[in-house]
Amino acid sequence: MVFNKLNLNFNKEKKKKARVKRKAMKLQEKHKIAKQNQSGKRTKKALRKQAHKERVADTVAETFGDEQMAEVAKSSLKRKNPKKKGAAKKAAAAAGDEMQD
Repeated sequence: MVFNKLNLNFNKEKKKKARVKRKAMKLQEKHKIAKQNQSGKRTKKALRKQAHKERVADTVAETFGDEQMAEVAKSSLKRKNPKKKGAAKKAAAAAGDEMQD
């Protein structure tokens, strides 16, 4: 009985140490990524969002051949409301069609 209890505590300690180690590794990885980024404060998510904005701007510019439209698309992505994003894209598309006519 005493031995079993000691064993349980030992296992708990092992698990706790492993958990702490995993957390430390995660943090270390986060810091490494942050260091690699240009500003040092940007996260993976921020970099992904930036890349997405650039891709959207490029496709809009290719479609309509207008740099101004690309800027409109880029700024529309800053909004938090997804419904507005679509509306802004449609507005940009409509404006682009009018400009081509």
